[in-house]
Amino acid sequence: MTTSTTGQVPLFRPESGERPPADAIDLVAEVPRTVSVFATYLLDVDERDMLAAVQSAHLAALDQALARLASEGGYVKRGEHAAGPRGGRTVGEYVAARIAVSSVMHWQVNDESDWLRPHTHTYLAPYGDCGDAQAWPLDMIGVARALTWALLGYRQTFPSALTDAAATVPDGEPVEWGVLNGEQIILDEGGHLTQYLDQVPQQTVCRGDWPVGYQIALTEGADRRFAPPSRLTGGNATELSNRKTRQF
Repeated sequence: MTTSTTGQVPLFRPESGERPPADAIDLVAEVPRTVSVFATYLLDVDERDMLAAVQSAHLAALDQALARLASEGGYVKRGEHAAGPRGGRTVGEYVAARIAVSSVMHWQVNDESDWLRPHTHTYLAPYGDCGDAQAWPLDMIGVARALTWALLGYRQTFPSALTDAAATVPDGEPVEWGVLNGEQIILDEGGHLTQYLDQVPQQTVCRGDWPVGYQIALTEGADRRFAPPSRLTGGNATELSNRKTRQF
C-alpha cells in the first residue's frame, strides 16, 4: 500500500495509523485494463522502475481528475436548505469550499486476483470550509454530476503521463497508445497485451481498507455506489477549530 496527497494537509495520515472519518466518501479510480495487463507483465519480469512509472502516471492523472472534480463538484450547502424536487437538489446557498482529501494506492483489488489492478482510494471529507471557519455538508449531487468530467480528465492525462514517465526509465521500453473498440490500449508489436484484456475482472470494485459512508467508482464500467446520505443532507455547520482541511 502506498499513499499520496496533493496540497498541504490531508484528511488523515494512514502511514501514522490514522483512518478516515466513518462518513467520508471513497472515490475509487483504476488504471485502464490494458495497463493492468502491462503492470502484471512488468511484475513478472521484475521491471520495478517501469512499475514506478505506472504509479507516477496514475497519480498524475488522478490529480487532474480531482482538480476537475473540485472545479465542478467542490461545493458545500451553506446555511439552512429546504427540500427541493423529488430526487433533486435542496434549495439554498451553494458555495465553493476547501475539501480535505487523502489518497491510498493499492496494486490489487481485495487481494483476490492474479492480475495487478493499480488503483487509488481517494477519501473526501463529507464537509468543507468556505472561509467562515465552519464545516458545511458537501453537495453530493454536485459531486455525482462532476464524475463524468473528472473521468474525462483522468483519461486525457494518463496516456501521455505514462509515455513521459516510461521515457525516463533507463533502458525502458517506449510506451505508445492506440484505440481498440473505443478503448485506449497500449500498443505492442505482437498484440500480446490486448489478447488478455477480457481476463481482467474490472467489474469488481475494491472494498478498500476502511468502511466509510460512501463509495463511488470513477472507473468506467463499474457501478457507482452511494450509501444513504442521511448524515450529509443537513444544513447545520460544525466548528472547524480542530479540523484539518486543504483545497483539492
